[in-house]
Amino acid sequence: MKIIPKIRTYFTFSDIKGASEPEGVKRPWLSIIRQITKNQYKMVSSDHRFKIDGKTFRTKRYFFHKKV
Repeated sequence: MKIIPKIRTYFTFSDIKGASEPEGVKRPWLSIIRQITKNQYKMVSSDHRFKIDGKTFRTKRYFFHKKV
């Protein structure tokens, strides 16, 4: 997370757990993106499963919806 010092320069990072305590957050990059974009976008996540060579993988899909 080399970009955290620049984020701290331009944003108040007290609300951004990924920037203030990156080791205490499972996905610090997601926390940073969510907090920076939350004024203009709503982030929605959903479960996603897919198969590769017969093995099933489970992950999350993230969508950004523009607020009106």
